[in-house]
Amino acid sequence: MVEKIGHIKNPLTVIAVFAAIAEISGTTVLPFVAPENQATYILFLMLFPTLLVCLFFLTLNFNHKVLYAPSDWKDESNFFRLFSKATPEEQEQKLKDEVTEEAEAEAKSTQDVPISKPILEEERKVTIATANRERVARYSLAERLVINRLSKELKLSFRSGVRFHSATYRSVIFDAVAFEGDKVNAVEVKMTRSDLFPIDRAEGFLLEAERVSNQLRDEGKDFILHYAVVLDEGAADIQQLEARLRRQLERFEMNIKLHVFAMSELVSEFERRP
Repeated sequence: MVEKIGHIKNPLTVIAVFAAIAEISGTTVLPFVAPENQATYILFLMLFPTLLVCLFFLTLNFNHKVLYAPSDWKDESNFFRLFSKATPEEQEQKLKDEVTEEAEAEAKSTQDVPISKPILEEERKVTIATANRERVARYSLAERLVINRLSKELKLSFRSGVRFHSATYRSVIFDAVAFEGDKVNAVEVKMTRSDLFPIDRAEGFLLEAERVSNQLRDEGKDFILHYAVVLDEGAADIQQLEARLRRQLERFEMNIKLHVFAMSELVSEFERRP
């Protein structure tokens, strides 16, 4: 009989075993309770299962995922369906949005710089379009170089342009994702031409990534966000930039690994490879 009882693998089994033992033990002990205390004891035996059932359904309603062990995910494909390849259009739009953010941040930092001569409207449009194309190409190169660098350092095989699906929130696109057992490693690359990189420029994305982290934690997975900031130009103090970013990232409740690179260093490393 005992051999037929399987191993306790999840909280549901613990609750069932506990309830059964409590009720059986309580009923067995009843004849040995003093007559003057039997009424109180019977009331307890009646109310205890009711309380247990109420607590069970409250848990089931508000946080049902804690009632299942990671091993209950018999088919891991159910988990991997949360991730899919983002379409080229989605990746392109994400890249353009990030380039626009960078351009706006740079414009704010230089808005007080006087203009030496007036620029015609047509000339201005051509200049902006050319600059945007160059930014997109530079930003795309930075993403590829960072992903290659992290793949080499972490010994992980990253898939670029991966979308995370959520039934509650909108989908989130990461620059790259790699799976390592129960760990999900995601990469997000930001580029800046100033060591005064504003963290609020990426606050919306970081809040979305935090929700992803919470959902994966409920499903027994560890989420690690590799947040990479690439400094494009100038001889800024990278150590100072990294220290400031670490302080700003501390308020997000997820595992964030900060990486700060100089674009010149990434390009030189790529050119040295055989």
